[in-house]
Amino acid sequence: MRLFDIYRPKPDRLLGHNAGAGGLVEGEQSWALRLTLERDDANLTDAQIDAVVQSVLAALSAQLHARLRA
Repeated sequence: MRLFDIYRPKPDRLLGHNAGAGGLVEGEQSWALRLTLERDDANLTDAQIDAVVQSVLAALSAQLHARLRA
């Protein structure tokens, strides 16, 4: 996994305290991550990829209080 961008909104672009799924509130940042998955012996199935992505999202949520923006 590689962090390739961090967006810090200007104060005039912030939403209210309960910004909802797509917006940012004061003090929040938007991180763009690149996740590369590969196997040498077979193609990954959609189910395998989805399971890894959900696991990464759960770990980021638990450890950093991160959320996936809409």
